[in-house]
Amino acid sequence: MKSKLINKRTLFIMITTLMLLGLIGGFIYARFISQERSILVPIKSCVKKKPIFHKFEVGSCIPNLNLLNAAQEKVSSDQADGKPTLLYFWSSNCDTCKKELTFLNRKYKEQHQQIHFLIIHSLSFEPNATLAKKWFQQQHFSFPYLVNKFQTVSHPTIVGLPTTFILDQQNVIQHKMNGPFNRQQMGQLLQTIIQDKKTLPTKHP
Repeated sequence: MKSKLINKRTLFIMITTLMLLGLIGGFIYARFISQERSILVPIKSCVKKKPIFHKFEVGSCIPNLNLLNAAQEKVSSDQADGKPTLLYFWSSNCDTCKKELTFLNRKYKEQHQQIHFLIIHSLSFEPNATLAKKWFQQQHFSFPYLVNKFQTVSHPTIVGLPTTFILDQQNVIQHKMNGPFNRQQMGQLLQTIIQDKKTLPTKHP
């Protein structure tokens, strides 16, 4: 009888302890989730203040990218004039990139008045930058040749190509696509951000 009472008491203590641990864990989890959600809120002063830049993730603020054009002139990425931005990173040894550049060139012709297109040659993944630039010029794309030579974007943030970002008017990432995109879905997405600039944050694997 005494043994049964001890077992019940032990069981009660174990259950109580587990409940307390669950409550503590839930509290910590709730705090973590609230912090993650707060990051996804577009920051209106994002462009005005110099952001702490860690990585390109949905909800994070992208700093001004100092780029070079084909004439080796500095170009600032912060020239959207209140338009959403499509940010696309490519290299010549990426066959998917080459195909998608043709698609993006068509979209650029159709929508460059409504969307700020930044098609950036990523030298971090490029085996021969000179030949790649020559190939680009031979394609006669309508969008300008841009290259990131200032290492604002490097391997820790761009882990593979192609990589695509859709930014809102405040330079906050609203959509991220690693690898090839579905052309029909991309076309619909671009049309959506033109019609409704306040898109919901989404991340595509």
